[in-house]
Amino acid sequence: MPGREGDHYESHPEKRFHISHDEISRERIQLLKELHEKLREEIPDITIGFTLFGSLSKGRELTVETAPSADIDMAIFIDIDDIQKKIGDLEEKNPNSKFAQFVPPPAQWTWDDLKEEMRSREFCKVRAYIGRRLVEIAVERQDPHDKPDQKKLQLFVYPIAQEGSSSIFNVVKDYYAAIQEKRDADILVSQERVARFFHLDVGGSMRKYRRDFLQKLANMPDHEQAKELWDVTVYAMKVQERFKWEELSEQLKRAFPSQDLNEELQKQKISRQTK
Repeated sequence: MPGREGDHYESHPEKRFHISHDEISRERIQLLKELHEKLREEIPDITIGFTLFGSLSKGRELTVETAPSADIDMAIFIDIDDIQKKIGDLEEKNPNSKFAQFVPPPAQWTWDDLKEEMRSREFCKVRAYIGRRLVEIAVERQDPHDKPDQKKLQLFVYPIAQEGSSSIFNVVKDYYAAIQEKRDADILVSQERVARFFHLDVGGSMRKYRRDFLQKLANMPDHEQAKELWDVTVYAMKVQERFKWEELSEQLKRAFPSQDLNEELQKQKISRQTK
């Protein structure tokens, strides 16, 4: 059946993203929105983006019986340029803030486990602080369904920036290169990372990075390569978000960004900028 995701639930047949109207799903998305808003207040100079994927973003209806086995799948993007330029001033200006006084627990990983751009104590502090605040907010809400644990909450943390290796543009270029060079293992990892930039944006912080990516494509001298980069980006979204993406209904296909780069640029009101 189209839209079926494994043996556990069916995605909404017509909408790319949809939060079920049941009380538990609404409570969970509200928890994530509240966390995002609190992080903006507590670490105002560091851009942190949330994208939601998995069953919660696709309309799975939750009940008291099914909620305990339903994960909350979320990617968290932390702007590494903001960390490098602003975190010191942030802590000096507000030495008594929760963030400044937060001491991360001992790490369960080594530096070798992290990508190079994530190997800073500042990045790891922000990463640990987000996890701690999520638990605290869930407890404050006293919601038995939303209290996160190792099995329920699936967090994937990535660096992001508008320039450099962590930008969407360069991550997509790496994915495209892996496809051209037929590096199968790298293709799957890169495809997942590309797709996670474009899942359901909780809080709106991902908008500027997505527009920056489209602007860079619009400005490329090689228009054909720009179209190819956009084509593999949309493909990554579809194959990562839908188990049987080839069988998408026409209405659901229209819910994804247009495969045609020029059409998408026009839709987003982005024009080519010349120097």
